[in-house]
Amino acid sequence: MIATEGDHQPGRAAVVVYSLDTCDAFRAEGLPVVGHCHGGASRSGLVLRAWLMRTNDWDEPRATDHLQGLWPALGLWNESFTEFLRTEWAR
Repeated sequence: MIATEGDHQPGRAAVVVYSLDTCDAFRAEGLPVVGHCHGGASRSGLVLRAWLMRTNDWDEPRATDHLQGLWPALGLWNESFTEFLRTEWAR
């Protein structure tokens, strides 16, 4: 997944679903889950916010606020990730 602002990412939803399904499968087996991308802020933040939204039935602002309180390194510079969570990911 490319973290550059404005890049078209046709498979973004599929990548997020795959990432979350994998995390949930490990958790269901009682295994720890550790995820990290190159910078550990923007793409990791996308996946973590999507997981919070799916797991808790939260909207994007609530997931973002919650994660910011736990993880100061959260990178929100890529507005296309937030837009994805608000439009495509929101249920």
